Amino acid sequence: MSPIPLSAARVLAVDDDDANLRFLRRLLQRAGCTQVETTADPTQAAAIALAFAPHLVLLDLNMPVMDGFQVLRTLRAMDGHAPRVVVLSGEDPESASSRVLVEGAQAFVSKPYDAAGLLALLEEVLNDPRHAPRHSPPGAGSGSRG
Repeated sequence: MSPIPLSAARVLAVDDDDANLRFLRRLLQRAGCTQVETTADPTQAAAIALAFAPHLVLLDLNMPVMDGFQVLRTLRAMDGHAPRVVVLSGEDPESASSRVLVEGAQAFVSKPYDAAGLLALLEEVLNDPRHAPRHSPPGAGSGSRG
């Protein structure tokens, strides 16, 4: 993936809390990012990602019906279309951060987070080759690095 500034990136935010989604949309728009899609329904994340082709997904972990780990595995299985994923969560960072990285996310950020720090991290994730998405082969189990 060629370097892309956050202002030119397509970003999908997935969080069951509408207030968080509104905050993220405003934060990204103030940073010049105008291509932002959001969903409070994690079961729709993969379909939206296929249609929207985001460069970056901002993902909550603790959601009803389908948790963020399940969404992450679904996104990682999108062969050739897997976006970079930053998990934004109130989960305990000691246990959750290593798990989301093993599952294929590029970064974990604890809520509440610093807005300026988050924007800097998103630019880094978009542009640092070390953060390239890892794909999971179809049928891969939890924890597969693909």
